[in-house]
Amino acid sequence: MDPNTILKVAKRVKLDVIAISDHNTIAGAVIARKICEKGSITVVVGSEISTDFGDVIGIFLNEEIKSRNIYEVIDEIKSQDGLVLIPHPFKTKRILQIKDIMDHVDLLEGCNSRHPITSEQFSILKAMNKPIVAGSDAHFPQEIGLSRTIIRYESNSEEDLKKALLEGEIEIYGSPSPFYLEPLSQIVKGLKHKDLKLVGWSVLNLIKYRTIKNLL
Repeated sequence: MDPNTILKVAKRVKLDVIAISDHNTIAGAVIARKICEKGSITVVVGSEISTDFGDVIGIFLNEEIKSRNIYEVIDEIKSQDGLVLIPHPFKTKRILQIKDIMDHVDLLEGCNSRHPITSEQFSILKAMNKPIVAGSDAHFPQEIGLSRTIIRYESNSEEDLKKALLEGEIEIYGSPSPFYLEPLSQIVKGLKHKDLKLVGWSVLNLIKYRTIKNLL
């Protein structure tokens, strides 16, 4: 999605704040923030970084994250006074690794529209004593706002927003993305990187979805 589309949809679904965290770049988020300098939506600049630990999100960023080593990535985020967020913590069982970096983590994602978790898994996150947020993980317009983080803070300043997040003044809720959007994302990714194997598996998943839908 281009930044203008994201902002139009965000306004339509009544979001006051949106965090944009493209994979390994802040470019789109920076453009969106410039568009909204005098707008009604606050844009938090972020990036979902591919590391040797798995995906890690930095939010409230000003510069690109260059490293891909988890500890160096954390240092780069912190040096910008950003926050370290662990998305979809139960994907590929990486919850087992989180304890190794927990002292450096600011936020945990407990609601993700593409990767729902069980009540038991949510209890595990609660026991880690970190603020828990929600994310739509939106790759398509219809996913924007499916999951929401409700934050109470005094002004539109980033510092007040950041403080409210860290102090856990948060409620979260969400609904799942349509199943077929995940394979569609993977097809786009496969085509972009010329990964025919990924495209093939994703097409099979789409066929599987359509078959199941027709049986219901």
